[in-house]
Amino acid sequence: MLSNQRLISSLAFFGLLPFFGATFLTMAGMLPLMMDPKKIFVGYSVVILAFLSGSLWGQVLDLADSIPSKVILGASNLIALLGWASLGLSNYSLVIATLGLGYILILSLEYSFASLLFGNVSHTYFKLRFKLTSIVLVTHVLMVAFSI
Repeated sequence: MLSNQRLISSLAFFGLLPFFGATFLTMAGMLPLMMDPKKIFVGYSVVILAFLSGSLWGQVLDLADSIPSKVILGASNLIALLGWASLGLSNYSLVIATLGLGYILILSLEYSFASLLFGNVSHTYFKLRFKLTSIVLVTHVLMVAFSI
């Protein structure tokens, strides 16, 4: 289990690199290979938000057909759709802020149903998730600040 925990933590933190890279490029005003780092950031953020929403599906599929599992399924779908729909907004700052809200909603949903979703591993999981979500939100705030 310890090696899995290290792998999970490593993959999670490596997953922050595109957020860092796009944020740095935006702050520096750089356009590598004529690519807009704001578009890269938004695209990656939508993918990760959809991944987190989908991972909740994997958690509840094995659960009994209960009201909480239906709430989790419905809410995770709505959050993923919120992220997707934000792509239709014409203002990058608004898109990025909406995606940031999606991360807060996913973490809140996970926290609200922690015992159902994660059982006794919730403390370790939430310690990691809180760190990751905090870092992701900081990059979102920086991107909004530099996209205005």
